[in-house]
Amino acid sequence: MRFPFLSLTCLLLSTSAFGQGGDTCALAEDVMSMMSFPYDNTAAVTSGDAGLCYTVPASASGDFHQDVWFEWTAPASGMFTASNNGIDGLLGVFDGNDCATAMIVECNDSVAMADVVNWPATAGSSYLICLAGWNATTTGTGTIDIMQVGGPPAVGVNYCTNSANSSGSASAISASGSNSVAANDLVLSAGPGPAGEPGVFFYGPTALMPLPFGNGFRCVGGTMGTVVRVFPFVVADGAGTMSTSIDNTNPVHSQMQSGATLHFQCWFRDPAGGGTGFDLSDGYTILFSN
Repeated sequence: MRFPFLSLTCLLLSTSAFGQGGDTCALAEDVMSMMSFPYDNTAAVTSGDAGLCYTVPASASGDFHQDVWFEWTAPASGMFTASNNGIDGLLGVFDGNDCATAMIVECNDSVAMADVVNWPATAGSSYLICLAGWNATTTGTGTIDIMQVGGPPAVGVNYCTNSANSSGSASAISASGSNSVAANDLVLSAGPGPAGEPGVFFYGPTALMPLPFGNGFRCVGGTMGTVVRVFPFVVADGAGTMSTSIDNTNPVHSQMQSGATLHFQCWFRDPAGGGTGFDLSDGYTILFSN
């Protein structure tokens, strides 16, 4: 049995990683449901799209300078917190992804370099996020980190929705156990897919924009040697679900360290789906802790 996935290892190299933010609202970078993503406003212009950032106290209010934009989709309903970890700037969240009608729902212009915004989000809804300097000379790099407030913490978050396979639905990854390196109890599952067909989970350090691959899309990449396949191959059960556990004490999984963010996906054979005869799940991002 031939596995096209194994003969196309070169395609796992990063070619379409997430960038650093769009220069205007209309060019907002789609980061899907990523819970942490980088920004760089060094070469950005002041678009004027965001208007004023009204906060409490009023003395902290100001304009958005050298702003960069992202479109983010809520993976679940509930309260979310976004924080700016980088320059001393302004952070704003807007309801919707239509630049003409989106209304600012929360904004923070902290004088203590601790820009944090909180807002209620609805699963599947899109939100525009703007990061900017507090004056015309405040530029640099950093990350915007998002977390859900309240409820049991999820192991990770899905991103990069894939297409339907021969089961009639798209395969999605889920995780049980925890993101704790010390606990070493991570279990990955994916489905539904074609029952009785083999597949393999893999992961890497780079989240990609959906890149056509086989009958679906590849969402994970990295430089040579950083994209890891989780052996052995697994076979989907009667419901089309496949699962695997990961022993992070195995040297091949040395990237699984506290503070590391890794992105996971599942490749599987799907001869009934026609085309290339294989497909993939969506992506799943895990930020590992102690």
